[in-house]
Amino acid sequence: TAGFAIDGSGNVTYSGAAAFDADTAPTSYTLTITANDGTSESIQTVTLNLTGVNEAPVFSDGATRTVSVAEDASGTLFTSSAADPEGEDVTFSLDQTSIDAGFSIDTSGNVSFSGELDADTDPMSYTIVVTASDGTNQPTQTVTLNLTGVEEAPVFDNGSSRTVEVAENATGTLFTANATDPEGSSVTLTLDSASQTAGF
Repeated sequence: TAGFAIDGSGNVTYSGAAAFDADTAPTSYTLTITANDGTSESIQTVTLNLTGVNEAPVFSDGATRTVSVAEDASGTLFTSSAADPEGEDVTFSLDQTSIDAGFSIDTSGNVSFSGELDADTDPMSYTIVVTASDGTNQPTQTVTLNLTGVEEAPVFDNGSSRTVEVAENATGTLFTANATDPEGSSVTLTLDSASQTAGF
């Protein structure tokens, strides 16, 4: 039979090109062994039945991976995908540290965050451990999530519109406008040309 061999001690081995796998290879082989003493021979027919072993789910992206996510991203941040060699259903879960940080995973392996990730205030990197279970085996995938900053516009302390009361004939500073940049850059304040023309 293709791929099988026997040595002088009667040890039978397999070295065929196809994987010796009950999930993909034939589950039964018939081997014919001949014993010859130089004059006569005897034949033994061996039926070899291949029994399956419950194998763990396999992550399509491997046991470790790195993903980059822009701050303020919402919805699915990344998806972990795993398949079971025996075709069993696979369920996903996260480690408690990731859950406590605000991450969650659904039945399809989609990982999301409960709020908004902010590169200016949150950690720039998270380590998330995803478990894929077939009910028996529970392999894990370690995901390094790197948060990338997005250039954000300055924010006015009093909002994008405001009303101030100024007494007539007032001089000097009428009010103060203040804005800060989320990334900490210096902010320059200017007036529109119509306001300048009006005397401000």
